[in-house]
Amino acid sequence: EKHPVLEVAFVEMAHEVIRTAPWGLMWRVGLGSVLSVVDVITDINVILNFRAGGVAQAGYYYSMLLSLGSSVLLQTIITIMQNKG
Repeated sequence: EKHPVLEVAFVEMAHEVIRTAPWGLMWRVGLGSVLSVVDVITDINVILNFRAGGVAQAGYYYSMLLSLGSSVLLQTIITIMQNKG
């Protein structure tokens, strides 16, 4: 409580250690991968539920399918472009 500036400095140093440490990178990449896969699984589940909804939900089905497909296509194109250089 006497030196609030030191607290800010220590927090910033801790953040920098986590950002630059190899285990910090592995944690971020691993967690990001898991969240991405779970997101795709839930998206597919929603698409399949809309498809099972029949004619009443056909518009939602095609919208979700187009949205997910275009997102994957765009990400694939960007990844290919980044790795060509």
